[in-house]
Amino acid sequence: MALSDLSLRKLTGYPISQDYALLAELAAKQNVICFVGGDVALSKYRVFDEVEIFEVFCRGVTYFDATGRRKFIEECGRAKVSFVVPMSFSECNCTR
Repeated sequence: MALSDLSLRKLTGYPISQDYALLAELAAKQNVICFVGGDVALSKYRVFDEVEIFEVFCRGVTYFDATGRRKFIEECGRAKVSFVVPMSFSECNCTR
């Protein structure tokens, strides 16, 4: 049973999004917590031979990988990925 975005927001306390262009931008900078079919997953990003490679995986299982942002955005839509929008240090009043 997949959790709704509202349930995920209540669970995590963070905004949940399906803005895949934003996910691609964030994933290129850091790993992002994702939700796929009721599982908690993680984004991964690397560059190989000047080609961007995006991946969403969980417990050693890759849900999908994609070369390039356009393909990543398409695959996220197909898999109905939701993700946690990370807060910056200034938004959460954290100190280093």
